[in-house]
Amino acid sequence: MVTTATSAAAMGIVGVIAMLPRHLQLVIDPVHAAVKKLPTNLDAEVRDLCARSAAIWTAAQDRISDDAGKNLVRDGVLKTLEVAARSAEVKITGPSEAELTQRMTDLDQRIAAATDREVKTQYQSARAALDDQQRYRAKIRQGRERLVARMHNHVAALEKFELAATGLDAARPRPPDRR
Repeated sequence: MVTTATSAAAMGIVGVIAMLPRHLQLVIDPVHAAVKKLPTNLDAEVRDLCARSAAIWTAAQDRISDDAGKNLVRDGVLKTLEVAARSAEVKITGPSEAELTQRMTDLDQRIAAATDREVKTQYQSARAALDDQQRYRAKIRQGRERLVARMHNHVAALEKFELAATGLDAARPRPPDRR
């Protein structure tokens, strides 16, 4: 009798374990996970845009009843957070702008004062390299500015969509209240 009861209990446990995945659902918020993965070295403007997009997602979960609308907002917020992470990777290294300008001025004076042709050629080559550095720095700044502008665009579009979805949800007819 003990063997029969033990085997019946074991089969019951197996049956319950087999049915659990059907009734339990593990919910992981991808936006929350993406916010946690953001680099800590984001500048204040980018961090603010990330916070605004995460707040839009939180509000959309409560306000938007349509799953397709929620998915659209979620994807937009995730894209914004992805762009934010990329913007943190864009860093200008090397000498500062002031240092470059000072070195260029110094090299211009040396080029003007040089009497040896080889010396003058080397100084001109160094001056050209500093010009290249300035151009690279300007392109990096422009690329970063474009990323931040893209984030502003994403957040503004998310706010617009959230407002439109909220207005659409408010305009839907409600079933009569039966009291």
